[in-house]
Amino acid sequence: MDIVVTGRHCTINPELKELVNERLAAVERLQDRVIRVEVEFHASEGTKDPSDAVVVQLTLRSSRGPVIRA
Repeated sequence: MDIVVTGRHCTINPELKELVNERLAAVERLQDRVIRVEVEFHASEGTKDPSDAVVVQLTLRSSRGPVIRA
């Protein structure tokens, strides 16, 4: 299973990539169905609320079945 971590308008440090890999350990049990996990961090500069500054989107792609996005 491939895990791809990307950032839009921000840089992703190695510690954050390692944290993502640790958190996605639960998805490893779906290894026979999920072939790729894409994690995208999107930073927004124009928000007043700090909790809305970064949005994370996960996309699970499988060899069969639908694409799951959260």
